[in-house]
Amino acid sequence: MLFHAAGSINLYGQLAEPETRTLNFGAMVQSKTIGIDFKLATQKNEKYSTLIDLDFISIKHPKEQRVTNNRYSNGGPFVFGKLNHFHTLRIGYGIKKTLGKRVSRNTVNVSAIGVIGLDVGLLKPVFLEIIQPDSFQELSNVEPFDPSIHNAGNIVGGAGYFYGFDRFQVKPGAYGKVGLEFGWGNYRTSYVVVEVGATLDVFFSNIPIMHIAENKSTFSGFYISFALAKIY
Repeated sequence: MLFHAAGSINLYGQLAEPETRTLNFGAMVQSKTIGIDFKLATQKNEKYSTLIDLDFISIKHPKEQRVTNNRYSNGGPFVFGKLNHFHTLRIGYGIKKTLGKRVSRNTVNVSAIGVIGLDVGLLKPVFLEIIQPDSFQELSNVEPFDPSIHNAGNIVGGAGYFYGFDRFQVKPGAYGKVGLEFGWGNYRTSYVVVEVGATLDVFFSNIPIMHIAENKSTFSGFYISFALAKIY
């Protein structure tokens, strides 16, 4: 959702004075994952605003593929060979430039944005439900994935995401983002915002997401975010 401090609209449907601040909170879809996007914009003049940008999103390896083990009917889906879940909190500063200024309630406002900032990467081990060796009753335990002893024969399924929060590792880095923002609707009460663009995340070391795959320190992708704007 996006909250927006703006000027009033006159009798002719035109903006009587420029907007000064924008606060938005929306959903972001990027590379088959969903995250959240927060922006605080302060307008400096008719064309330019400064931005404080916050994103929180999961980063996936392109080789990830969810499977189930048909040998165990009660097993949940899991990604075979996945060592860690990886998320990043992006904290950045940028510029927003108005390209097509709206002059009435029903016109589209188009802006370009550019952001650079810091990545706070969060790495968490993947936990699986594992059949214990020499267990005649097929008893299972929840364990972090270990490729040296875990295989398709003893993995029952995924153990759920909420295991292993005490084993988080922080992976620092930096990111950049460029995009286009489109806003339209009834500017008296609310309007819709859609943003499309691309991101580049660069971490200081390789991120071990998968076992039998190349793990990199750089991730790029396209994104689209959605917000409902409310004017007050």
